[in-house]
Amino acid sequence: MKPAYRTKAIIDSVFDELDYKYTSSFFDSDYFNNLYVLATDSEGIGVTTGNTNSGSFWAFAGVTQNFNALTPYKVNYTLTEYDNYFRYDLANDEYEAYANGYYNFSIQFDYTVYNYNVNNRNRFVVKLIDSGSGTVKSAKTYIDPPYTGTIYTPFPNVYLTTGQKVYVEFEYLTDDGTEVKTQYVPVPYNLGFELGVIAKSQDDALQIVEQILPYFQPSFSVTLNMIPEMDEKRDVAFVLNNINYEDEWDDSFLQRRYIIYTLNFTAKTYMYGPFSQSDVNGLTNEGIYPFVASHACVTGTFTSTECFGETWLRAPNKGALAFWGSSHNTYWTEDDTIEKKMFQAWWEDGLERIGQMTEMGLYYAWQFHGGGNMPIFVESYNILGDPSLIIWSDDPGPSEDYDMIASSLNVPTYMPHGETVNVNAKIQNWGFINQTNILVNFKINGSLQDNIIIDTINSTESVYVDFTWNPDNGTYLVGVDVEILPGENDTDNNAVEKTVYIVPDPVASINPIYFDVTKYEDDVVEKAAISEVQEQKLIDTGDFVVITRGPQRGVHGGTNTMKILSA
Repeated sequence: MKPAYRTKAIIDSVFDELDYKYTSSFFDSDYFNNLYVLATDSEGIGVTTGNTNSGSFWAFAGVTQNFNALTPYKVNYTLTEYDNYFRYDLANDEYEAYANGYYNFSIQFDYTVYNYNVNNRNRFVVKLIDSGSGTVKSAKTYIDPPYTGTIYTPFPNVYLTTGQKVYVEFEYLTDDGTEVKTQYVPVPYNLGFELGVIAKSQDDALQIVEQILPYFQPSFSVTLNMIPEMDEKRDVAFVLNNINYEDEWDDSFLQRRYIIYTLNFTAKTYMYGPFSQSDVNGLTNEGIYPFVASHACVTGTFTSTECFGETWLRAPNKGALAFWGSSHNTYWTEDDTIEKKMFQAWWEDGLERIGQMTEMGLYYAWQFHGGGNMPIFVESYNILGDPSLIIWSDDPGPSEDYDMIASSLNVPTYMPHGETVNVNAKIQNWGFINQTNILVNFKINGSLQDNIIIDTINSTESVYVDFTWNPDNGTYLVGVDVEILPGENDTDNNAVEKTVYIVPDPVASINPIYFDVTKYEDDVVEKAAISEVQEQKLIDTGDFVVITRGPQRGVHGGTNTMKILSA
């Protein structure tokens, strides 16, 4: 990498600074436009030449502040500033973060590459690199750009810590097109996970939970670089599904207490795993056949005896009803756009037929990229199967003949002693075949307490059943299960259980006592009240006393809230 000054840029900046204009055939000549002052020991002057294999080039870059992003600044002044618009020489300059936060970089290059091989595949890579570790923080690849021009590259929302330094590198790569990088096709996956918050008091728990909830409305999106070598970036939404709250006590209400908030999330992410033709032939999806869209290279090629797409259609009693893929090598950027635009045509425009949504997806992608490489995709993407088919977007429903489910159990977690408890359960028939005389069992701690027979439950229908229970004090495992049918494969969902606590009756008595609060100062009135109750021998040392009114009332700053104090 050789840092250099572009001579014409210096001349132009001088005239611009003085608000002058010039007319010069020499200054406008190709020779002068390509004249650079090299920052070497000899301080020689010459015309730079591009490296047609691999190399790093210097240029000027701007740093802009957007929204709430922080603005980096230059710390290395080895070379002179280019102009007054915060554009710096990237050969030596670094940017140091002055605080923790997200930074928006705006990089613009004016470039010319000599010996540009028009017969090869040419790529420009703009990288934002950590000065300390050398790792790439963010990167953007340009496929087959012109040999001269301007490249504008935004690097938004780059997280830096205080003192962290980064610099920008511009790399030109070329090859004859025989080098092929491959990766597995991304498959959408919903990954569920939980976050538990446990605290002794409600205030402590809320201080934690209230720091989390504002970020989820109800989702929080993060851009993840799934495969850095391919610059495969995807937006992953983290969805807050629900929040469960538990207020637990050990033994009675007078013992230790803890509060639990459970936050349930779903990460709408992607998995990159191998899936070959042998995997297609090993599927067991008889009766439910998808439409497969493969945004990858040569999965629909016509030169193989049987391509990947043909396997999906030929596999007996499995596979897919239609396949859409490319017969040629493609580029990731356009592939990603086509994938999104096809869903735009389907879900937003309401084009439900395979041929409609795919053609409109290609059209939208052409508009988005302004042509560019899109002719390759229009010519190479083909549908294998019937393009007039309408895609079914509803819940596909059952997948087996026999599948009974105990899907929910409704019973309070805490119940006072002496009350009759109603236990309600939801029973579903998720098989294809209607069922009769279905046995449902009600169990406590694994022991059968009662049962009921459901006369008829049709396919996909649900029936609610009720049981009554009169428990003593204690902790119980309450369960409801539905009988396993002959031929039923999935038996993990036939039972549902829940832990229930039966709380003993509190011992309480009411003893009115005259107490004159005006005889005491505010800071001792509560202690005096407790002492008065002790003198009446109504409480012992160590007992808890509920104070329902504070020492000051009706004034600004008065304390009217309930307190629990120890005698």
